[in-house]
Amino acid sequence: MHSRIHFREVVPSDFREMIKILQSCYSSADKMPISMDGTAIDNPEGPPWIWYGDAALFWQLAEMDGQVLGFSLSRHVKRHVHLHAIFIDPKFQNLRIGQQFMIRHWEQGILEYPEVDSFSLGVYQKNIGGIRFYKKLGYQELDQSSIDPNQDNGLGDW
Repeated sequence: MHSRIHFREVVPSDFREMIKILQSCYSSADKMPISMDGTAIDNPEGPPWIWYGDAALFWQLAEMDGQVLGFSLSRHVKRHVHLHAIFIDPKFQNLRIGQQFMIRHWEQGILEYPEVDSFSLGVYQKNIGGIRFYKKLGYQELDQSSIDPNQDNGLGDW
């Protein structure tokens, strides 16, 4: 990892730069994802931005020399930690920032929730690079229809 890269918690004044990164991660041919309430995820008036302040969420940001390089968002539910999103500005990909985000995601989950017994994430099927990245880190594909929604560890809540 580049020694000048610094990780910290997100503050609301970071949202504008985070939205720029989000937009840069989608080509003009890709449609910007839509949130559960039907708003585009780059709309600061909708999810995930309005979730800021939720105690179950952990927002982290990577920066270098004052420039935002990427961000991630994860949530704790019972004994489960779910990675909602990780976005790295395309100009700064392949610097191992994603790997550092993941290490911090696991460390934060275990530190704050010692009883955690699972970590999960979702990735679009067409995101082949993302799937390869997560598999290298030990993640396995799981058919969501096989998850018992009554599990008490939080995994069934996703």
